Amino acid sequence: MQPNPLEKQGANHLPDGAGGWLHRAYAFPARGHIAILALVVFLIFSFVLFPTMNLMYRDVNAPTVVDLQLAFTPDRFRETLRQWSEAYGNAIETFKLELIVLDYVFPLVYATMLGFGFAWARDSRSPTRWETVFFAMPFAAGLFDWLENSLHLRLLANMHRAADVEVAEFAPALVLGASAFAVAKIVLLVLSALGVLWCLTARCRRAIE
Repeated sequence: MQPNPLEKQGANHLPDGAGGWLHRAYAFPARGHIAILALVVFLIFSFVLFPTMNLMYRDVNAPTVVDLQLAFTPDRFRETLRQWSEAYGNAIETFKLELIVLDYVFPLVYATMLGFGFAWARDSRSPTRWETVFFAMPFAAGLFDWLENSLHLRLLANMHRAADVEVAEFAPALVLGASAFAVAKIVLLVLSALGVLWCLTARCRRAIE
């Protein structure tokens, strides 16, 4: 295989041994196959599992999960839960089930898809510092997602039915923290997706040439 013209040598590369498992994961021979498998699982989550769960606790015109994630204030957080609970009495319990069953697995799925997708599209074996950053970025987003989910579960710990929404005391710091983690997650995922698309485009151009 011809050397990757995009791959920089010298100071941009991390020293041998630095990065440890990140380097080994980045250069894993089957990274392309792993990314494709993760893509298939990602599509199943996005178009089958999450939509099915969503129908069990919210109407089509009701606020979305993103509205809850970006509530920032207890009042907006409560209003989203109120609208869900008006349509489905067990909405809160169903949402908590979704968090536990799906939302702690999904970050692993999209992080693997984007991270290994980037490494495969970049087509280098010895990552530069920036390549290592972009490879790790979706995994950092997944960590923020876990923190966000954990704060949501903490906020909803003593809530089980619609009546609990009106009397619950939502700690402003926890609501704000969950939304801050959600914003950080979204920013990192957008940057990761753009990085993958840019590298895929570059790899396709090299293949054509």
